[in-house]
Amino acid sequence: MYPGEIKYKGRHIPENCHDEESAVELLLDQIIAESEIICPEEKVEQELRLEWAGFCQDMRYRAMGGDHQMEEIDPEKWCETVRKEIIRDYQTEVILNTVIKEEQLSVSHEELETAAAELAGKEHTTLEMVRRFMGEDYALMKKEVLYKKTKKFLYNINR
Repeated sequence: MYPGEIKYKGRHIPENCHDEESAVELLLDQIIAESEIICPEEKVEQELRLEWAGFCQDMRYRAMGGDHQMEEIDPEKWCETVRKEIIRDYQTEVILNTVIKEEQLSVSHEELETAAAELAGKEHTTLEMVRRFMGEDYALMKKEVLYKKTKKFLYNINR
């Protein structure tokens, strides 16, 4: 966990930003800029190796089908872009976990059921199939649903 203080209240959302998702990303950028959350370099390198392996595999499969567009991508630029994403994802997770802990946020079984029903509709499947995949208690959905709830909380306290 991040040992410093993370200030997430009293932020400013630009008036022209009416999209909740964009506003939350702007809030997270503000918090990250002021918090100096350092992602461990070994974590970045490990994630980068995994992403690179996936990229290379995807490139090979596409090339077998005649699509050689990925071969034109500059590996150094790609790695730098992905490195920044890995670091930001880590910083975002630290912030969200801090908010969850400080605000004592949680998700109820009803909230998980609602999210499961939304997922079933979006994926054109049944609630039973979602339950089989996510677990009887929807355990595999809990973190994602809690993070979504936390982002909504950040948005609501800062608008």
